[in-house]
Amino acid sequence: MKINDIFKLIAPEMAEVNTCFDRYMTSRIGIVSRLTGYVGSQAGKRLRPALLLLAGRMLGHQGNGLPPLGALVEVIHTASLVHDDIIDDAGTRRGQPSVNAAFGNHMSVLLGDWLYMTAFQLAVDQRHFGILDLLMDVSRRMVEGEMIQLEQIGRADVLPELSLDIAARKTAHLFSAACALPALATHQPEAIVRRMTAIGLNLGMAFQLVDDALDYTGDAKQFGKPVMGDLREGKVTLPVIYLLQAGDPEHRRMIETILTEQDFRTYSTGALLEALREHGCLERTEAAARDFVARAREDVLTFDPSPYRDAFLTIADFILDRRY
Repeated sequence: MKINDIFKLIAPEMAEVNTCFDRYMTSRIGIVSRLTGYVGSQAGKRLRPALLLLAGRMLGHQGNGLPPLGALVEVIHTASLVHDDIIDDAGTRRGQPSVNAAFGNHMSVLLGDWLYMTAFQLAVDQRHFGILDLLMDVSRRMVEGEMIQLEQIGRADVLPELSLDIAARKTAHLFSAACALPALATHQPEAIVRRMTAIGLNLGMAFQLVDDALDYTGDAKQFGKPVMGDLREGKVTLPVIYLLQAGDPEHRRMIETILTEQDFRTYSTGALLEALREHGCLERTEAAARDFVARAREDVLTFDPSPYRDAFLTIADFILDRRY
């Protein structure tokens, strides 16, 4: 099965997700609709709603209650991206001017707040405290992850464990929520909820680690944002942590200089990439991603065979193989 086959498998439900998302983003206030229309036009593959739909089908859910939940997860994801771009002073998002670049930080902060409040209202409308608790908890973890990362900006002494904790909070917990929500909505046993949570968490961790590696090797046009942006922004992620652990004093000077200059003036991007490759830092990061995917696959394979289970396995491969 290929990634496009997955989206064909759930095409009707994804169309409904998109319809719900557009409805959720509608406002009677002109400026709000203008902003939500702009950010909505920058949508990606909507992997998180796809995971939610596949999780539901793998668990035997046949009703029509999944697309609204998928759209709700996408609203939270969109809100986090809006706030992330403000914090990172990002100029582009998926090849277009970011919301903050197009409308300014003040409007973008308010848009992110509006999106979060909309998501929480939608969660309340589900009339299911388990769903509300999960989404509130995930949103809080995402904000905590951003705060922890900001506290570490510009520091070259970030430990691998802390980097992984930030990845879990900022990215992986929303993946875990997407996979666990159908189990909660259909009142599955707690063991099933935990297993689906673990699947999503491990896939989300792998997704973020691949993202961290791609920041150094990806194509800017495909990636939708400048490469090597993390270090320019003062973020020391796993590839660079591995380089620092290698113990070469010159490489440490390189990293500390780039962090201080917030640019590649003294050292080139090519020099950094050569150092990362010399010490196998990118390969180690990708190996860590493979370990997380292996854990997810192991849990997925405990479910009965079905096209939806196969689709989960394909998504796991897609996460590892993606180049943008």
